[in-house]
Amino acid sequence: MNEKEIEILGRWSIELQENINKNKINTNQLKHQDIPLNNKKIDKKTNSKATP
Repeated sequence: MNEKEIEILGRWSIELQENINKNKINTNQLKHQDIPLNNKKIDKKTNSKATP
């Protein structure tokens, strides 16, 4: 493996790590949102859970 290939791999690994970190942050943000469950119907006009 030559220097150029090592340099490219190094940059790719840094980019991958940055993307992994961004995904972890996004996943944590999603976990903390009030996400309606699939079995709950949403009233599109008021964006609230419809009563059964």
